[in-house]
Formats: sequence, C-alpha cells, structure tokens
Amino acid sequence: MKIVVGQIDCFERPFNLRLPFRYGIVTLEKAIQAFVRVRVSNTAGRYQTGWSAEVMAPKWFDKTPQLSNQANEQQLRESIRIAASTYVKGDPLTPFALHASRYQAIVDTAGQMGLNPLVASYGPALLDRAILDACCQMKEINFFDAINTNLPDIKPSALTADFSHFDMDRHLSTLVPREQLWLRHTIGMADALDDTDLIGRTLPDDRLPVTLQQVISVHKPRYFKIKLSGNTLFDRDRLNRIAKALSSASQRYGFSLDGNEQYESFEEFHEAFLQFRDDPSISSFMSQCLFIEQPVKRENTFCRTTRIPPNLPPVIIDEADSGPDSFVEALQLGYRGVSSKQCKGIYRSLINHARVHIHGPSFLITAEDLTTQAGINVQQDLALAALLGIKHVEKNGHFYVNGMAGAEADEQRRFLQAHPTLYQGIDQTTHLRIIEGKINLRDLRGPGFATHTYPDFKLSAPVLQIN
Repeated sequence: MKIVVGQIDCFERPFNLRLPFRYGIVTLEKAIQAFVRVRVSNTAGRYQTGWSAEVMAPKWFDKTPQLSNQANEQQLRESIRIAASTYVKGDPLTPFALHASRYQAIVDTAGQMGLNPLVASYGPALLDRAILDACCQMKEINFFDAINTNLPDIKPSALTADFSHFDMDRHLSTLVPREQLWLRHTIGMADALDDTDLIGRTLPDDRLPVTLQQVISVHKPRYFKIKLSGNTLFDRDRLNRIAKALSSASQRYGFSLDGNEQYESFEEFHEAFLQFRDDPSISSFMSQCLFIEQPVKRENTFCRTTRIPPNLPPVIIDEADSGPDSFVEALQLGYRGVSSKQCKGIYRSLINHARVHIHGPSFLITAEDLTTQAGINVQQDLALAALLGIKHVEKNGHFYVNGMAGAEADEQRRFLQAHPTLYQGIDQTTHLRIIEGKINLRDLRGPGFATHTYPDFKLSAPVLQIN
C-alpha cells in the first residue's frame, strides 16, 4: 500500500501529575502530551486521517543537566517539525519505505541542531503511528491484522545490514497478539511505600491509591519495576523496604531494576548489584529480579571493555537504543535484551523483536513505559506490546496521573464508551481498568490503530501545521 502524506497537524495538551514521579535526574510534576494528526492519500486518490499521541517527557531523551524541562520539550517539538517537513509530499511510498528513506535525513538534520538520535526518533515515531492508523482505517483492518499481513511493507534490510536473509513477512505472520497483559507497576524514587511515608505530604484529592501497599491492595500487580538512584546505601535500604511491602502480596511476584543511566560504568553497577544480592536481608528478594534495564549512561553503554557477567539477570538497553543498529552492538557486549518503547518507533520495536527471535529464548524484548496517558497514547502502546507477545508491560501513567482528567468531559465519555473493557469511570474521570493485575485488550481490535474514537481539538489551533 503506497501513500503520500498531504498534511500534518500537531496539537499539545498539558497535564498535571497527581503524585511526583522521580526517575533518573528529574522529578516530574507536570508535563505535555503531543498529538499528531496526519492526512494521507493512496494512489487511487482516497484520503484518510490518522492519529497518534506521546508524552513529551523531559530528561529522558536528553539528560543534559543544564537543560530545563521546557528546553527538553522544545527539542521534541523540533523533532516533530523536522520529521513532518521531511515526510510531507513526495512520491507515493509504502509506510515503511517512507520511514526508511527519510530516517537518516531526519537524524542528520537533528544532529546539525544539536539534537541527539533519541530525540530525533521522537518525531518519526509519532508520524509512523499516525500514518499506520490512517492506512488501517483506509483498509478497514485492525493494527494486528495490518502487521500480520505486513501492510506497511517492513523490509529491515533497508535500515540495517543484519537481515539480508530473514523472511520478515513470514515472521510477522506468526505473531499472535495477547488478549490481556499483566501490569508491571513502576516504583519511582519518590513514591510512598506505606503510610509512614505520607507524613507531611500533600495528598491528591481522589480515591486512587497513593502508596505501594495501596497499589498492591487495589490493583494486585504481580510484576514491578524499581527505579534505582545510583546511591548504593540509599537503594539497598529502599529495596529492603520494598521487599517487605511486596511480601504482603498473596501471589509470587517478579520485578525489574531500572538504572536510568545512573552509573558511569558497568563495573560500578555490578559492584552495587552484588551488594544488594549478598545482603542477607534482601538476598531472597533479589532472586526475583527478572532483568536489569539500562544501568550505565548511554554514552558509556558500548564501551569495548564492557563484559557482562553471565551470572546476572539479563541486562537490557533502553535509552542507549538510539538507532537501528544499537541492539546489534549491545548484543556483542553481552547485553541480552532491549526495550520496546513506542516513542522510539514501532518499526524499531518490530525489528528488534525479530532479532530476539533469531537469537533465541535466552534473549528478550521488554515493554517499558513513558508515562503513557489514557487515550490513543496508552492504547497504541498496549497494542504494540500485545502484538510482540510480551507477558507484562510497565505502566505508570494511570498511577501518577488522574486518568483523562486533562481532556474535556465529552472526550472522556467517548473513549470510555468506545473501550468499555479497557477503561472505567471513577468520579466522572476515565481511567485505565486494571483487574487482578491484568489489563484486558479486547477493545483494541477495531479498524485503525487500536482506537475507536479520537481526541477533540476542534476549538484548538495546531501548534504546528505542515502541508
């Protein structure tokens, strides 16, 4: 299926967090969600619009301490602008051919402006999803069927050299999307673990869980993601408290550790991990660690002296996955996995998933979150994770943010009515529905990319329009 992108509009919607989210070097209390609408036409002259959305998360794409959150957000606006200017018009191309033929030009242009490759990936990631949504609607098929039949015409060899003899069409046809996903609950560095942490805090005026103990009681997750600070003593004490909190869970649990680039070298992280593992008070707890995410700063991740000991849980890259070949380079150093994050691009996730398939069951692709928001953002993210067959998915937007409270009441009602098993209403606000630690994805199978309705910006002018 070949298309031409005729117009691209970008909208923004600010939102406040109900609880502060501490990750890496930032404590997030408010943020902005970007929405992209594209208008495409096929070779028969038929037109269709498609949508995508993503949080403009500061201090994740670029962690330069001197940059303010506002400066980080402006970087992501530039990424969208560069990608939009590059995608619009031109000869008809398949969705993936459009991505592959424009990717390097986008990275080069972004680099000339001082934007790193991870920032550069943000714009095309949004556009590719919106384009795929439009194409799915035009063909009247859902996202899962679109990828099973390779509607975008994904040819990895157009981007990377390690797929010259791989049958991508056959691989994609074998993917069976999960009907439900286990929640992997994020435990941020500022999160209250129990009621003793609430003393002196201003609490949100809602009926949602605030502490880790309350989350365990309400959502009953079996999987968790624990943020590390890089301070070994602080982290060891906090892991001890988390272990005690999780001991109240009625079922077995597993967790991942997220280093968020807090360590200068893998040797530094390894020393800290051994202290955690060998501490008698948490040694049993540490045996439940499923994998370790991005412990080392991205610029040091691919240090040629790095050798990851085989007796560790699998170590994966996240922020260091900045280009089509990053995972290949990481595999050569002993990393055993990579994150799927739709903000890096759905095609990157699908290609990396194929690499994991090639290398075998000792390797993994995981589903990590960017505080995805209720609506198109979380729906497309969940659909991608389901298609990749990932068992549990990190989700935290439902915890740190009061559902769709940032949207108008009518928009919230439409999303709730269109996706009644995915969402629930709590105090007139639409929220992600989590039952016994699971998220049901039955509502994501209609025509389009995982949505039956769309955001309403009729009264808002786009912050960017390219045609």
